[in-house]
Parts: sequence; structure tokens; C-alpha cells
Amino acid sequence: MTNSVRVRPANLSAILAVGEELRLLLHDEQPPLIKDRRYHLKLYPQCFVGSELVDWLLSKGEVNSRIEAVAMMQKLCENGVIHHVCDDHVFKDEKLFFRFRKDDGTYEEPPNTALLARGEQIYKRLCGETPPLIQDRKYHLTTYKTCFVGSQLVDWLVQKGEASGREEALQLGRELLDAGMLAHVCYDHHFKDDYLFYRFKCDEKDKSNGFLNRLSLKSTSTKRKGSTPASSSPEVGEKFLYSIGDTSATSPTIERAMTARASEPVLATSRTDPAIKAAQIVPDPLSPAPSGRMASATSSLVVQRPTPEKLCEAEGDYIKRRIDIASDPVGYGFVIRGSNPVYVHSVDRSGPAAAVGLMVDEYLYSVNGKCVLNSSHTEAAKIILTGPSMASLVTFVRKDRIPSPSPVLL
Repeated sequence: MTNSVRVRPANLSAILAVGEELRLLLHDEQPPLIKDRRYHLKLYPQCFVGSELVDWLLSKGEVNSRIEAVAMMQKLCENGVIHHVCDDHVFKDEKLFFRFRKDDGTYEEPPNTALLARGEQIYKRLCGETPPLIQDRKYHLTTYKTCFVGSQLVDWLVQKGEASGREEALQLGRELLDAGMLAHVCYDHHFKDDYLFYRFKCDEKDKSNGFLNRLSLKSTSTKRKGSTPASSSPEVGEKFLYSIGDTSATSPTIERAMTARASEPVLATSRTDPAIKAAQIVPDPLSPAPSGRMASATSSLVVQRPTPEKLCEAEGDYIKRRIDIASDPVGYGFVIRGSNPVYVHSVDRSGPAAAVGLMVDEYLYSVNGKCVLNSSHTEAAKIILTGPSMASLVTFVRKDRIPSPSPVLL
């Protein structure tokens, strides 16, 4: 059996749309590919043959190989669009009967179908606005393609009657983000009524009409050597490809792929380079250290880090201090990793975190008032992601590294 493809919420609406369009095309095809078929005296209504559909996709130029065709149809199979007539097989390039679930009454609408449809309508209306709300925006010499400002969308939703007030508009924006319709350009924030850049997921996709492109299965020349590719992943800057899981407030799985070899996902934010703003995976000890504007912790084969108990020793080597970091439209400008304790792995020298004095190898005690001393970096990242645009950190720093002047010592 082929490996299962994990489909994120961001892909679901595209998968369902492709499935329905393909179903309608096949019903209109002459001679028909979808028809009643008989096997061993038993009639199987409204079905198609796997190998015949692969032939058809190749003849229409929708795929470049039979392998691509199987991958495309298997993605539809795994998401409840098609199935084997007896549910005995995944999709195969063989003489097996498959059927669209809409044709046999077994299709189940996703629970957020109405929300996705509303999001599509809002997106289409926004695309027709003059002056445009969705446009390329520059910030610190970097251009962020086809994005909009969170507070401006809230204004628009209220003005157009999509929401009765700012609170309702904010909630709608958060629901659309949780459903995968939109996201912060660097995945550093949940939806907020603030001057932050967001983008509809459909604007991240290849604008081609091909089924493979719309399902994010088609190979492209943008894949970089050593990167970990992810389906439905837009390019981010010049160095990274990213992969985002569930972006909801309750489960913000954050995964990214760096061009160097890597092993552990972390949350990263930045100011001037979206390649650095994307959450990155730190290279292993045998990889070259990343260069550029990110100051980072030195990689070594063995790193002895203090325990939470060591950090909290009354007469120990560490002292607490508070640092408040105000996000700019594209992020905070630092990377965290590790657990028990979480520590600052790298800081963008030109970002908001560096501007207020955050340093590499500070250890997090609390984030926005919540203790994270015994938490993982993903748990700490979740608090930052879902919190206000001001991240209030209490950190442990070695006494011999206290900068002058220093943020508030505790």
C-alpha cells in the first residue's frame, strides 16, 4: 500500500474543487469513462477504470507520467473524493473499478464547508476591490506578494456587512485562518486586528489551471538542493521551503525545511528577510553553520545546557530579566528551540528582538505571563503565535553577559 499523504486544512478546499471539476469533466467525456460496468454477472454503476483514467490524464496533458497520475488520484482517494467500488484498494494504475463518492451517495461534506465557501466569496470580492486590499507590499526592502493588512480586512468586513462589528470581523478572520484559508505571511501570528501582513492560501498556489499544480503535486524548478519539500508549500525568500501543519490556535504545528540538513523544527521570526522569518530547522553538527544576518548559537557535538533547577538557583550564574518585543508587520526577529528549558537559538540582527537587546542563549522563563521553564519550544511558540503583537518575555541570562544598559532586571 502506498504511503498516506497528510493533507493540511490549507489544501482541503483545493482538493475538493479539483475532485468535483474532474468528476464533471469525466461525466461529459465521449466515449464515457464513467459508466455502468459489469463484472462476473454483477453490475457496478457509475464507475471508471483506474488505468483508463491514467491514460486520459496523460492524453489531456494534466500529468507528465503515470506515477504523477496515481499520486494525484490517490490524494483524491485519501480525502474521500473517490474510492474503490468495494473499498478493497487504494488507487492503482490497473483494471480496477473506482467511483466518485458523489455518484454513489457516500460523500460526506467536511464540517467547515460553509465557512470555506464564505471564505471563497470574500476572497473573490476582495480581488475586485479598487483600490486593492490584496497587493504586493514592501517592508524593509522586502516585497511580500499578494498580501493584505489584518486591520484593513477587519475594516472591509464591517463596511461590507460581512460582520456587525470589529469583534465579529476579528472572529471571522480567526476562523478563516483556522480553516486554512489564510495565514500570516511568516506564520508568526494568528489573525489580529493589527498592522500585520496576511495572505490568502490560494494566492500562494501556482496560478496554473493544471490539476497537479492546484493539488501542489507537480515538481517545480524551485526545489533547492538539500531542502525538505512539502506539498502545498510556497517559496519563502531565497533559502527556505516551508511546511505548515494545522495553523489553528489549539494546534499550531509548525514545521519548516531549511536548505541545509536538519533535524528539529523551531519557530523563527524576522524583520527583513522572509527566508529567515520562516520557522527554520537548525543544521546538524556536520552541516555548515548558516551565514548572513542571523546571529545563532554555536553548533557542537555536545552542548551542556543548564537545567531549570540550575537556572533558578538563588546564588547561581543566571539572573532574570524582562524583555518586551513589539512585532513589526512580518515578525519578531528571533528563533527558539529546545525544551526544559527553551532557549534563544538565533536573533536577526536587524529585527525587533535585536533592537531591544535579546541575545542568543538566553533561556525562557515565561512568555506573556505564562511559565514555559518546563515546556517545549513548540509550546512556547504557540503562546507567541496566539498572543498579542507584543511578546513579553522573562528570560534567564548569565550574570557576566548582562548588557549595559539592560532591559528590566528581576
